[in-house]
Amino acid sequence: MTLLPKILGKTQLFLKKLDLAALSGEVITMNGLCTDLTFDIMGTVVLDMDLNAQLTGLVSGAREDSLLKSIKYTLESFENADPISDLNPLVLYQRRRRGKLFDAAVKEAIKRKFGEMKANHQDGEYSTQKGRSIVALAMQNLNVLTPAALDETADQVKSFLFAGHDTTSTTLQWAFYELSRSPQALQKLCNELDEVLGPCTDPKFIADMLLARGEEALQRLTYLSAVIKEILRLYPPAGSARMAPRGSGFKIRAEDGREWCIDGVAFYICHFIIGRDPKVFGPDAEIFTPDRWLGDADTGEKTNSDMCEDEKGAKKVPASAWRPYERGQRSCIGQELANLEARVILASTVRRYQFHKVGMGGPLLGADRMPMMNEKGQYVVVDELVNRRQITAKPIDGMTMRITLKS
Repeated sequence: MTLLPKILGKTQLFLKKLDLAALSGEVITMNGLCTDLTFDIMGTVVLDMDLNAQLTGLVSGAREDSLLKSIKYTLESFENADPISDLNPLVLYQRRRRGKLFDAAVKEAIKRKFGEMKANHQDGEYSTQKGRSIVALAMQNLNVLTPAALDETADQVKSFLFAGHDTTSTTLQWAFYELSRSPQALQKLCNELDEVLGPCTDPKFIADMLLARGEEALQRLTYLSAVIKEILRLYPPAGSARMAPRGSGFKIRAEDGREWCIDGVAFYICHFIIGRDPKVFGPDAEIFTPDRWLGDADTGEKTNSDMCEDEKGAKKVPASAWRPYERGQRSCIGQELANLEARVILASTVRRYQFHKVGMGGPLLGADRMPMMNEKGQYVVVDELVNRRQITAKPIDGMTMRITLKS
């Protein structure tokens, strides 16, 4: 929560970008806006530095930080990835080369931050101040930045920068989309935000409210948490894998009782399929339904037992059936930060703007030129919007939308 002011500061720039898009009326790709926002947040909370990802178009002559350019340069080599290009020696060489440049840029930033820490460290003052960056926390007990410590810190920073920007960016895009075609769910969310934060949707007012009330206000936004949990169920950014050591005798059991020993086998866990299992989530497993999580909307590290009961004794969804951040010792190190980001950003945007999908996934219009609604209270779409693999799963068209300001 000490990072909340930094997250809110970068969110204000995001809102200015959305205001410009609304005034222009142009079709934009939300992927670019959301990615720049999350890069900015990751830069400030991980390395305590401004990557300036969102300043283009807002400040004349603004330039992205060299570290951000290095990140994007590396990620470009994975765009349009497919099984054939993944085996192309030239592509593999390009990825390794760009990866080394990225690694060097991260290490240079870490060394610079370590030097600043040592210069400012007096009588333990630095280690007790609030709002510390993740890299500062990681190095606060180091007297010397050895090559081994630098390597380990760089690995963790790269994980935060990459996974931290990617997961939240994709979650935001799908949240804007599903809420735009689910008016009933959107209204419930807006009502909750009105109740908790007040009816004013001015960005500065919302920021001041969140800063003043912080964790107490965010904990009351249970429907918002349910929306995020449902988005992550339907659109997890990636799967995961496990491998049991040879000779461990690790077995898996199928529903019919048969068992297999998978020692030494890489076992892929497809979160997309698990999250849409009709045996667990019912006949509406493919439908965006945030209400299914009311009373069980936690998306943090706290986990329920594999099958717990609510106050009325009704069975909840097994904890192992919702795993976009994975579970146990290998769960995502940044999931609490990702949850905080998503809640703050959605709380600041959904009442201020209307998001209109353009192209794939757009609404089907009836004879009256109004969107047609199905029995689930959602707008019928012309064709289904899908993900494609871009290292992680992302909307295939970059989430093209037109934005308007709500009156």
